[in-house]
Order: sequence, then structure tokens, then C-alpha cells
Amino acid sequence: MNGAWDEQQASSGIFKYLIPDKGLIYGGCWIAIVCSPLYYLIWTYIFPQSYDSVFLRLSSCLLGLLIILYRYWPSVLKRYFPTIWLVTLLYVVPFTHIFLALKNQFSYVWIVCLTFTPFMLAYFVRTPWMTLLLLSVATACSTCLYILIDGLPLFLLDFIHLLPLAFFVVGGALLLSNSNNRAAEKRLRATRALAASIAHEMRNPLSQIHGNLYLIEELQKEIPYMYGAKPVVTQHINNAKRLIKNGLQVIDLTMDAIKDIPINRDDFQLLSARALVDESVADYAYEEAEHAKLVSVEGEDFKLMAEPVILKYVLFNLLQNALWYIKTQPDTEINISLLPNAGDGYHHIEVRDDGPGISPEAIPNLFDSFYTSGKHGGTGLGLSYCKRTMNALGSDIRCHSELNQYTVFTLSFPVVTAEQEAQGKPNQEQQEVRPISLAGKTVLIVEDDSFSRKLTESMLRKLQMCCFTAKNGEEALEVLTRQRCDLILTDLKMPVINGLELTQRIRSHSEDGAINPLTPIIALSSETEEVVKTAMRSGINDYLAKPVILEDLLTKLRQWLPVHT
Repeated sequence: MNGAWDEQQASSGIFKYLIPDKGLIYGGCWIAIVCSPLYYLIWTYIFPQSYDSVFLRLSSCLLGLLIILYRYWPSVLKRYFPTIWLVTLLYVVPFTHIFLALKNQFSYVWIVCLTFTPFMLAYFVRTPWMTLLLLSVATACSTCLYILIDGLPLFLLDFIHLLPLAFFVVGGALLLSNSNNRAAEKRLRATRALAASIAHEMRNPLSQIHGNLYLIEELQKEIPYMYGAKPVVTQHINNAKRLIKNGLQVIDLTMDAIKDIPINRDDFQLLSARALVDESVADYAYEEAEHAKLVSVEGEDFKLMAEPVILKYVLFNLLQNALWYIKTQPDTEINISLLPNAGDGYHHIEVRDDGPGISPEAIPNLFDSFYTSGKHGGTGLGLSYCKRTMNALGSDIRCHSELNQYTVFTLSFPVVTAEQEAQGKPNQEQQEVRPISLAGKTVLIVEDDSFSRKLTESMLRKLQMCCFTAKNGEEALEVLTRQRCDLILTDLKMPVINGLELTQRIRSHSEDGAINPLTPIIALSSETEEVVKTAMRSGINDYLAKPVILEDLLTKLRQWLPVHT
């Protein structure tokens, strides 16, 4: 259910004000299925009321059953789940209750029922105004239906004295809705803050370890080793670097999985499926180098529209899940197949492993948050993230598995239109293969941690670049007043003057002054995404997460520096 709810449609408009909790939705639907016919029997035969409706009760029951059977919906219908759930909620709870109360001329029983109605509704929405909106719409619709059937309800004049009670009940429901929303948001913020703090604290030691490995690697090139020791040392260094890369990927995947940020379609690019898959397979941080040999890629290339980074993370997640079984089944092999226009109007990427498979009972829940199947120690967020991401891309992911035989995850992508391909071609053709040499360019490194500062300087000097260093923003400004620099690399969190303030001060200078306000600035930091966004708004041009890897740094330097031809 979460997969459909996480579509981009559900993150916009009024749908984002409903609570997308699977347990709550299922619970509410089961109540509707059981209580609708039960209350019909009670109000008809045990405590008879003047009116009840088989149609209203039966239709409420069927709507609840429809939501319960969501997993069996066709893909086309699943896209409209938020709308169907909203209509169901509106119809079953306030509309039916208000209409039956009108038909029973607000008998004592129905006054009691209406007292609980706003509170029931408040449990399914995030904000008080949404509760009030749904109550207003339900009241208007039910009253109009009553008037069409029975005429103007003059008896309402006899119940004016109930208005204070109505205001009290609705007000209480609004407070409950607001309280629920604040509590949920508080828990969500606390979870994200904790995850961001853990990620930050993990990145710092990983940066130190990675930096030391880089320096050892550079040093060992100059040391004469005996008895074949040099290849062994190189192997251990490469293994350690691979483990660090794996740890960083886990951090990035986990942080991305808990974010609730809609994907910006303006960032979509025309991509080669084969190139993206090959790059993902090559970039994945395997626990053992031999594991890469277990992954094969086949099939014909096709074009797709997507944001490349998040799609690589989807493939990383699927690779991570498949490779997990190698621990218990070393002979497991993973095959990635590209299937262009497979006859259903979609292109497909299949990730297949011949591991232990997944039981049929587990498959419908695979894409639910915090659900794990047969794996210990996982977060249960990976496949939920994949589903949410693919839906936001206008695509889908599904799973097919045979127990003790294989598991296949299929990514489906809409066929790229001729217009999309025409718009995407210029961007690719404009990409140039830029020369490697950056020799002679001047870079200012602003970093309070001496080790990180020396490490970055060592990387740049290896590229024959001129380096100046500063411990904080104040020292950096002093350097810039006497030395023009082509680019600035700065940490964000520093004493005296931090990276954000440094950037703002540089941007505030005039172009004819000693400090060039147009100097490209790249942040090197392990801070949270919110801090990075603030930095980008303050005038920083780009960002590199710590630990800084030479290849990634080189890519940024080529992007922001005019290189020698």
C-alpha cells in the first residue's frame, strides 16, 4: 500500500494532508467492513431507528474491502489510490453518519454517533483544517441529498440549541487532529535528526581512515618492499577502501530512504539504460572484490528519462539485497537484463538472483516500510525507497519469486517519446571530454582540521596545482586580500568564521576589489542535507561529501575550473 501512497500525486495537493499509515488505513477499513452491517442489524432489529439504509451500509463495506484488496489492483488503478482512499474516507465516516442523522431527525442515538464522527475522522488526517474541510464537504453533500429526497429539513430549527455541542465536538476533533499531526511530525523530525547525526558521526572517522589510507598508498609507492610485500600491502589498502566505500553507500542509501522529498522532474535527463547499469555495477562497493564477478549484464540498450543518481541508488539497493545471500549461498549469481519495449509499452530492467527466493506470503509486503523478509539486521527501508522512487519517476517496480529457486525484481520505464529524445540529445552532445591537466591553477583550502587540510592539499599538489591553506574563514579572507585564487574548497563548520559566513562575505565584495566575488566555492563537509541546502542558497556553487575521494574531487575541479588545453 505504501508504494502507491508514495507516488508524486500523493505528495501534492490535499493528499499530503492525509496520514499514509498502512496499519491505520487497514484498521479503519476492517472497522468499516465489520461495523457497517453490524450497526444496520443493531439499529434495525435491536434498537430500532426510524431509518437505516442497506445501500449505505453495503457500499461502505464494499469500499473498505476494496482498500483491503489493494495488492490485487491493476497497476493503472493503483495510481489513483490516494483519490479512492479520500473518497472512501469521506463517504464511510462523515457523509454516511450525517445523512443517517438527518433521516432520523437527530435522534438521541444519532447525536451520540455524530459526537464521535469528527474524532474518528481526525485520526486519518494530518491537519485540523483538513478535518474541517472534509466535515464541511460531507455536511454539504449529505444535506443536498436529503433535500433532494425529502425536501428542506425544517426540523433543524428545533435543534439550534445543539450548535454549542457541535462547536465543542468539532473543536475537540480539530485539536485532536492538530495534536496527532504535531506528535507525528515530532517523531519524524526526531528520527531524521537522529539518523543525520549518526551519519555525520560515522562520516568523520571514515574520512580520517580514508585519508590515512590515501597517504599510506602514496607513501608505499616510494618504499622498496622485499619478498613480495608490496602487492600484499596494496591489496589490504584496496580492501579497506572498498569497505569504507561500502559504509558510505549504506549511509547514503539509509539517509535517502528516510527522506520525504518529492523528486524534481526538472532534473530528469535522457539516459542510456546500458550505461547507467554498467556504471552502477562498477561503482557498487562490493564487500569482496570477487563478488563483482558474480554480476552479469545482458540485453539491448534503450533510452529512459530519469534522475541518474537516485536511479543508481535503486539499483544499488537491489544489488545489496541480492548479494546478501552470497553469505549463505556462495554460488549465487546475479543477472541484470535490459528488455527494451517488451510488448507491454514499457522498457524493463530485470535484476535476477538464484538465491533462496521469497515466500508468496511475503511478496505483497516487500515494498512496505520497515518490512524485512528472511534477512536479519536490515532496516526494511530499501525496497520501500525503491518503490517510492520508481513511482515518482512515473515508473514501477515489482517482484516475482519462486521459493528455493530465484527472485526477480523488474523495473518498468515508460517508452521515451520522440519529443523527449529530441530535447535530451542536445544536452548529451554538449558534454565535452575535458583535458585532465589542471596544473598551475590556484586553490584555497579552508579547513580547521589539520589532517583533512593536509590530505586535500596532498591531492591537489599531486595534480600540480598551487595551494594556499587557512584554518578558518577569517584567515581565508586575509589570504584572498593578497592572493587571487581560481577556486575555494571550504569546510562548513569552523570556528571564528564558518563556511557559510565566509561565502556570504566573499559574495558581498565588488568585482573590482581585492577579493573576487565570483570565485567558485565548493563545500567539503559531512553536515546534514539541510545545512548543505542553506550553503547552496548562501552562494556556494557545489558540494562534496566527506571523505573526499580524489576521483570525485577531480570531477568537480574540471567542472568549475577553466583547464589548460
